[in-house]
Amino acid sequence: NESAGSAGREKEGGKLTKYEEKALLNKPAHELTIEEQRQLGDIVVGQYQRSIGFVKDPKMQIYLENMVGKLNKQIGYTEHPLKIYILLNNSKNACALVGGNIFVNSGLLKSVVYADEVAAVLGHELAHLKLKHLQKQSQASAELKKDNQVILDALLSPKYSQEMEFEADKIGAEAAVAAGYSPLGRVLYYDRNFVSQWFEYVSKRDKLIDTQLEKAGFKQEKR
Repeated sequence: NESAGSAGREKEGGKLTKYEEKALLNKPAHELTIEEQRQLGDIVVGQYQRSIGFVKDPKMQIYLENMVGKLNKQIGYTEHPLKIYILLNNSKNACALVGGNIFVNSGLLKSVVYADEVAAVLGHELAHLKLKHLQKQSQASAELKKDNQVILDALLSPKYSQEMEFEADKIGAEAAVAAGYSPLGRVLYYDRNFVSQWFEYVSKRDKLIDTQLEKAGFKQEKR
């Protein structure tokens, strides 16, 4: 596997021109050839490197590459060599995008307690790649006659259907367990990150309601 920041590979015969890059960025994912997927993946990596930045941590890089290798022995994604990048991003998540590129946010690595949690997240993302969810989502957007920007947004920041998410959960969890990780990994990850977010949301919502009621002349007992 290549280390983080190893973006910018060249196509045969030289780098893509700006026109070629733009054409690729506006082409639906389900219409891309394997070579075009690789080229587009390099463009996306370059954009992330310039706009967000990567974390240079060789030990963590090797650790994640080994983990992904173990998981992929169970999942069997072979379309592209898998490449791991640690994004300088506080979001507690990861994503797998076109060309076999997997982006792990530094916020995720800081928030977890057990390796099983990371394995659950990465297994889930690998399942999206194996099941071609990105391409299926792109095709669905095109069939609904959505414009190129909508299709591009779906490519760079995919929002999968609930069915796709459940499918990736199932296959990712099975792969993580088969690779030797705890089946509680995904439960711990969700509990740590999303249950706390729900309580924070409820607290903010209640405060907003109280403020609106007070402005309307109603006095509320303190909670």
